[in-house]
Amino acid sequence: MKKQPDKGKITALYERLSHDDERAGESVSIENQKRILEDYAQKNGFTNIRHFTDDGVRGTTFKRPGLDATPKPHIGHYGRLRKAYLEQYRHRLYTALVASEKLYPHLAETDRAARDMLDYLMPRLAREAGATEALKAADPMKWVGLMNNCKARAEEIVMHELIYV
Repeated sequence: MKKQPDKGKITALYERLSHDDERAGESVSIENQKRILEDYAQKNGFTNIRHFTDDGVRGTTFKRPGLDATPKPHIGHYGRLRKAYLEQYRHRLYTALVASEKLYPHLAETDRAARDMLDYLMPRLAREAGATEALKAADPMKWVGLMNNCKARAEEIVMHELIYV
């Protein structure tokens, strides 16, 4: 079965060659790196390929325009809240995640987990509060109030379980 291409998703291929690398070998040129990466992507079913290249950038520098141009994962509302919390209260963890280049994947995963938890909690809290379709038809204002209360409770749970830890 052929894999359906994901809308809006790309396969980012990154190549870097420092002018300090004078040795001969298979990966010494940007063209060879591109060929190797494209072959791998094709064999493994990756589509929508985009190249990001840093030619002549030393490995000892963190300023790499090609790498910086790669798209960052969507971190969403809860990812941004988690990032602010880490920066302010868990600075060592934040610094470690930045240094290991795992910050954005961590934030994207936190956002996804928070949204999944909300999707799980909302129907249960609404049922517990008595916010039914019958109430929605009979007294919409009361139903909206109950649903807002359920959302606030669910978000409070998410904040304490996933964001502020």
